Amino acid sequence: MENKIKDSSENTMKNELGYMTDEMMMKSIDTPKKKLQYFWDYYKWYVIIPALILIFVVFGIRTFLMENRETSIYISMINCKDEYSVDEYLTAYSDELQERGETQETFRLEGGFIHPEVVDEMTAADSMVTASIQRYQAEVISKRSEAVIASDWVVREYAAADAYCDLTTVLSEQQLEELGDQLLYCKNMEGEEIVAGVYLKSSLFVDAYEGNPPVFAIASYLEDKTIAVKFLIHCAK
Repeated sequence: MENKIKDSSENTMKNELGYMTDEMMMKSIDTPKKKLQYFWDYYKWYVIIPALILIFVVFGIRTFLMENRETSIYISMINCKDEYSVDEYLTAYSDELQERGETQETFRLEGGFIHPEVVDEMTAADSMVTASIQRYQAEVISKRSEAVIASDWVVREYAAADAYCDLTTVLSEQQLEELGDQLLYCKNMEGEEIVAGVYLKSSLFVDAYEGNPPVFAIASYLEDKTIAVKFLIHCAK
């Protein structure tokens, strides 16, 4: 009872001294809009900071799951100027297949590769270009890169080292006929002409490569090329 009297006395004193508690302030405000403004002015950081923490936690978990999920095919992108659009396209395609229950295929894009058409003294002196070329070479040597979307001169260069398979061995005669002028013919290490890749002429890929349709090629060392071929046919439409 004494405590209640004491509390009541303290509140009365605060009122007499002109001090208002948050509860008293909220009761004194006559409109919901002003109450909301008062709450935002004095308590916005109590809302914003937990929300930011939650966003970072969710983003971190999503990134971890994306990085550690099993990847069906690992695709390198060389000379792409809009990797985000291509990545979105791949993700949408993968999600569509999974929603239809056809497959659990997931794609991983590795971008940031640069390979100029002509490597002269000037470009060779560019440490960024040199590092990028060496990085992709390491991806091929380690057999990590299973397919590539790149400028046609890149595919020609690596096809000459037998890095990409002859698509006539994985595509049917009908598929090859339908692709027609989209096929890229190159010389392999033995000097034989092979179909090393397929031009991707849809506007998404053309725009991502600044008006030049890139080529999709499949690594020669990829044992099961089924998923890569399915994706190639889808992209080449």
